[in-house]
Amino acid sequence: MLSLAVKSHWKLASRAFIKALKVTFQELNQIRKSRKYHNKVIDDLDRKRKFFELERDLWQNQ
Repeated sequence: MLSLAVKSHWKLASRAFIKALKVTFQELNQIRKSRKYHNKVIDDLDRKRKFFELERDLWQNQ
């Protein structure tokens, strides 16, 4: 009886641990994706700003 209780305890504990790992990896993946999107938005804005600055400089030099 005791060994059955110990086995079921470890089985439940391992399931909980695996579930926690999955949730942690999902959260890390979510953070990675949001940072990637944020960096893309910043790069796009920077690219547009540089384009407009270049265009402005070209018009001023004419």
